Amino acid sequence: MQNILRGKYQVVILSPEAFSDVDKLRGVLLSDELADYRQFVVVDEAHVIQIWGGDFRVAYRPLGDLSYIWVYWPLRVTNRGNFRPNIEHSVHRMMGGAESYKEITHLFPDPNSIKKTLVFADSVKQAKWLVDELRQHLGLAGNNRYRVRAYFANCDESGKMDAAGAFKTGKCDILATTEALIMGCDFPNVELAIQYTASD
Repeated sequence: MQNILRGKYQVVILSPEAFSDVDKLRGVLLSDELADYRQFVVVDEAHVIQIWGGDFRVAYRPLGDLSYIWVYWPLRVTNRGNFRPNIEHSVHRMMGGAESYKEITHLFPDPNSIKKTLVFADSVKQAKWLVDELRQHLGLAGNNRYRVRAYFANCDESGKMDAAGAFKTGKCDILATTEALIMGCDFPNVELAIQYTASD
């Protein structure tokens, strides 16, 4: 913390918990020593404020209060969204409800030509069922079954790294996941991203 107070760093990255706890970095960042250094605050992945601000990460809930703490700083809100010309949005109306896992299979007609796909599910149960359904539909058995995998928070770290690494390197074609993967994920050449069932 002393190095931060001395102005050694141009950028300080911290969690909402570290900022909201007065015994951690909040006092340092609001100190007189840094008055001339403070310029702006960036809240990355801001969409999780609403998603996680309830019970999971309650420290996200008061992030909007930053505008009261640094009242003289101009407020800038930036959306670096997915509205680009190379991205197409579409909706498939499910006929059988949230547990009609077979309905996703129409997106994968050929087991020899599987698009690199991320499937976001609302629960671990959904992700596992989707993996089973897709493996069965595509006829994947033995080692080939790992071309479709699941990734979720309660996997052990080596399992998560293995699944993400296989997807990134092309050994896995379809990765079914919960929100556990979205923070900081960067996978090149993804052709299809599916939100399985509409989120609340």
